[in-house]
Amino acid sequence: MPKDPESERLVTKVAEHWRELGFDNVEVDPIGESVLAQTGDYRLSFEVTPKVGRAELGASGPCAEPESASERDSSPEFRSLGGSDR
Repeated sequence: MPKDPESERLVTKVAEHWRELGFDNVEVDPIGESVLAQTGDYRLSFEVTPKVGRAELGASGPCAEPESASERDSSPEFRSLGGSDR
């Protein structure tokens, strides 16, 4: 992604979309190359790296405790922790 108004426009567009969805604490960094938001216990990020020519979308959430020893030993399985539908 070249460092131009287009990269900042993408970050702004993502921030506006997240606000429309009702996400909390939507914040664009002062340089305009990243935006952070929160929904429930989940944090989201969108970052444009013009020098490298890419954009990344990231998410993190709370850790889930395994329900049994066999679940702890098995491969990870993605599942909802409940709460928000987002």
